[in-house]
Amino acid sequence: MFSTIPDLSFHGEHIATFHEFTFGRYPYYKKYNASLPINEVHGVLNTTIKDHLEVEEFDITNRTDENFSGLGIIHFEEWRPLFDQNDWKEKQVFLNQSIALVWERNSTTGNETLIKNLAIEEFNEDAKDFFLKTIKLAKKLRPKAKWGFYGFPYCNYNAGRNGEYECDQK
Repeated sequence: MFSTIPDLSFHGEHIATFHEFTFGRYPYYKKYNASLPINEVHGVLNTTIKDHLEVEEFDITNRTDENFSGLGIIHFEEWRPLFDQNDWKEKQVFLNQSIALVWERNSTTGNETLIKNLAIEEFNEDAKDFFLKTIKLAKKLRPKAKWGFYGFPYCNYNAGRNGEYECDQK
């Protein structure tokens, strides 16, 4: 028995996928537009982790059986959990907004390099915290399941091409 949800999520006996747009309170910009923040994203990952985890708990407990032991796949693609991996096309909105948020709080320094470095540090720490707490809660709620993030480890899809088996440094 399985069910699908219009957001591309799938929940069955052996596999459950949770898509970013309807799982927890995943922060992102609709259509990568800085003026359309979803789930309180204002630059860095400024969503309330507590709110995200509360909704995540509801989503997992209501979409999977309490004895679920299959694959639990969390599908997040709107942004990457490392600042530098968002440096292309639409994803740059996350870099720009992260820098703008740090600039607002520290504009008196006037040091662009310092501001950018602080934005990188904050983004990376917040993203790591968001991903780790998300997966830890999933494992706690459904400990028999095998949990992971779709597309991770992220390797820019270059490993294995042209005889190269290392991830691209970017």
